[in-house]
Amino acid sequence: MHPAAEKATVLVVDDQAAIRRFVCYLLLGEGYQVLEAEDGMAAYELIQRLSGEIQVLVTDIDMPRMDGITLGNKLRADYPNIEVLYISGLLRKPPQHSPSLHFLSKPFLPEALVRCVRDLSA
Repeated sequence: MHPAAEKATVLVVDDQAAIRRFVCYLLLGEGYQVLEAEDGMAAYELIQRLSGEIQVLVTDIDMPRMDGITLGNKLRADYPNIEVLYISGLLRKPPQHSPSLHFLSKPFLPEALVRCVRDLSA
């Protein structure tokens, strides 16, 4: 287990259940506390109930009800210490207006995801 994982809680948000479960599985295996939500709205409601006790948000960009960019912006406004990793199967690079985003294009290697989350939770 990596030391950064010991106390970090990660919220994984993706409307595709198989991808969400895979990401959760990888992060649980690294020792992270992992929560999950099926879309941006469910994630936003969950984190409001937890009062921002999430260190890293891993979110798909294209989702129903609330997209990942909107979710990330809302959470960073409410909880500025949350780090956000955006993932997308539709985009191959970060959105033009946000080049500084932490971003992974799907499909990604498990090691790439773990490395990104580790860097953000350190």
